[in-house]
Amino acid sequence: MDATLTPFIGLEFAARKAHISGKPFSRMPDMIPARFANAIFGLIMSGLMSCIVTGIATVKAVGFHPETLGDWMASWAFCWPIAFTVILVLGPSVKRLVEGWVRPQG
Repeated sequence: MDATLTPFIGLEFAARKAHISGKPFSRMPDMIPARFANAIFGLIMSGLMSCIVTGIATVKAVGFHPETLGDWMASWAFCWPIAFTVILVLGPSVKRLVEGWVRPQG
């Protein structure tokens, strides 16, 4: 048997077993508990926003050159933890502020 295919044999067996038992086969780990939803949202949102903003700011400040990508990634690595912290700290206050401005659906 080809050694490169060996890891897939176990997956195929598990998939067949799951199909037979009627349970869906998934390699995904258990879901993250709901109590972490705000932190996960903050992590993803801060990552995306800080990536976009630092990319724009880096190109505006230094222009396009061979080191631009490295400068951008260094700036992003510095800014992402700050953005994440700000979202975690100020997020609940901003949510309450917005809830005071909008009319409930009903």
